[in-house]
Amino acid sequence: MIDVNEIRSCMEKNNLIGLKMNLDACANSVHDFIIDKDSRDGLTDVDIAALEVVLQGLDFLYISGEVSPLRDTEYDALHAIYNKHTGKYISNKFESSLRKKVEHEYPYLKGTIAKVHYVAESDKTHNAIKTHDSLEKWLDWALDKLPSGRSYELGFFLKFDGISVIFSLENGKVKLAVTRGDASTGLGTDVTSNFADMQFTWDNGPMPEKMGVKTEVVMAKDVFEKYKTKYMSDTRKLTDPRAAASGLVNTDVLLPEMRKYLSIIQLEYVVDDKFIFPDNYFGGEKDEVIRCRIDKNYDIELIRSFIAKMKERIDEYPINCDGVVVRFTEPEAIETLGRDTENCVNRFERAYKFPPEEKETVLNDVEFQVGLLGNITPVAKIEPVKMKGRKIKSISLGSIDRLKSLKLHNGDRVIAKYEIIPYMDKAEGEQPSGGVLVVPPTHCPVCGEELQENPVLMCVNHECPSRVMGKIENYCRKMDIANVGESTIEALFNIGVLRSIEDLYRLSEHKAEIMELEGFGPKKIEKMIDSINGAEVEMSTLLGSLGIKSVGRKKFKKILSIYYLSDLMDKSMSIEKLKEVEGIQDATAKKVMEGLQINRQTIMFLLDHVKVKKEKKQVASDKNVVFTNIRNKELASIIEGKGYEIANSVSKKTKYVITDMTKKPSSKVIAAKEAGIPVIDMVTAYEIFDA
Repeated sequence: MIDVNEIRSCMEKNNLIGLKMNLDACANSVHDFIIDKDSRDGLTDVDIAALEVVLQGLDFLYISGEVSPLRDTEYDALHAIYNKHTGKYISNKFESSLRKKVEHEYPYLKGTIAKVHYVAESDKTHNAIKTHDSLEKWLDWALDKLPSGRSYELGFFLKFDGISVIFSLENGKVKLAVTRGDASTGLGTDVTSNFADMQFTWDNGPMPEKMGVKTEVVMAKDVFEKYKTKYMSDTRKLTDPRAAASGLVNTDVLLPEMRKYLSIIQLEYVVDDKFIFPDNYFGGEKDEVIRCRIDKNYDIELIRSFIAKMKERIDEYPINCDGVVVRFTEPEAIETLGRDTENCVNRFERAYKFPPEEKETVLNDVEFQVGLLGNITPVAKIEPVKMKGRKIKSISLGSIDRLKSLKLHNGDRVIAKYEIIPYMDKAEGEQPSGGVLVVPPTHCPVCGEELQENPVLMCVNHECPSRVMGKIENYCRKMDIANVGESTIEALFNIGVLRSIEDLYRLSEHKAEIMELEGFGPKKIEKMIDSINGAEVEMSTLLGSLGIKSVGRKKFKKILSIYYLSDLMDKSMSIEKLKEVEGIQDATAKKVMEGLQINRQTIMFLLDHVKVKKEKKQVASDKNVVFTNIRNKELASIIEGKGYEIANSVSKKTKYVITDMTKKPSSKVIAAKEAGIPVIDMVTAYEIFDA
């Protein structure tokens, strides 16, 4: 079940929890899509439009440092289907960062690398995904394009699993630092402030006055463990070093003591419009490159042996690598093979992705875990296997739909695979073991209430402990309380010291119990308590953080511009009175009244424990901006901060209409054009409002 509108909405609102839930729910549909439609035959425009949004959603999670519900190979397969049908590479207009978007000064360095998944064509099996190509096929194409009668140097480089950042340097000093960003707009996120005081070195003679450097910003494996121990109260979102590096690169202010956890690997240079590749990485301390010469009569087994040698190095390497970059290195070969400028892809190189490690084992059982918002996730319990240095006993199956498709029985032979996270499939040709068929539960494993599918299987009982945890998480997030994330809430809930929002303000009474938990030291506990007690917010933020459905801080701000909280809590307050507030209709008024009554005791408690500052008055604006066919909560907030009102209809006060240009023009767009009001897309809006 793929709800592309909901996926798009979650990206626009930067709602990572909602985005993950929706992508989890459609994971099985995506899997079937890959199997059934891995060529362009039979695809409709609707299929491609849905595929683009799903890819954007997965990319958004990646940018945000979250773990994708799909394996790398599945993402690559989807992307290849999209590319074969459209001739384009996915572009994501939604980015989790609110930093300024800028153009790259050295666009050649921002190229993505097309991937291949086999060394030789003969490696493909009968069930291979058609869109996954081989190194052999690419090499044959490249050597056919290059002048014959001579050999060419081929280099094998480590493919680091980090964050691509392109630096513009002047005399070795950082002038500009930009993430790879969006291929279609040519824009990346400006992260210069996080690297502004850096001085680069250059081993090829005098430092050029100007040059561009393509880098991979990474976090070493051992450094990641130290970073987690020292700084992270919630490690669930940081499952690997790449996620940690992404979080630091995209943070608003990267402190020097935090930047020391990052390594910046220089991969390519552009000097005077020419590519220059380093002989090795890390300033020549260790040779990380294999080189050979090939012609049209090359031996594919030689290529395979070099890939195997690189794999041996990577297995012992201190930084995560997920493949090998194979590149023609000589300038004339690079120039001849060229570049797909429209899609920012270099034709002179390919990235070979290692197949995931896999081992056969046995399924013992499937447990159904209840998440913070009540959603049910099936988790396979297997006979333990050791992979990537970890003992794997549990593997998430992602969604109930995928569980149903696998038709698992206790005792079945299964295949455990490990890419970014563990993944499980049935063994090829496996017949049912005769054990009990695994079926989804009908009632919540935590509270016993009947489950509903909406769109994922979930518990809708608001008194269920899982929902209570979700309410606490929502409160901490909206109150901007640091050092209290999902895993922390779950850990404190499980030992019985955190069962309500009020309990957050009683944690100092339970320090001894909390310290018995793994990873909770005295400093960490003090930071957590200080963050909770130090929150200072407006009343609209406090009320908007209580989890009253569809009533957030913005609506409470409107209400509190007319009524005091004491008025709202008074028994004489009626729905009709609330409807006098502009924009508050009957349904919203009912939710406000019911929500305040349900949370009455919590509100009275919080008034004694939270510093409430004076509500900023909303000043009526003589100019407004209208969104249509698209919505971005963060951009809207920035626009309001610049003195504009966000309006629902076009009027004489409207200065801009912001829309998705790829969609059919709405009535608001038509009205704006008739009135001569500028109609702009999201990227232009970010530029105009300096967002």
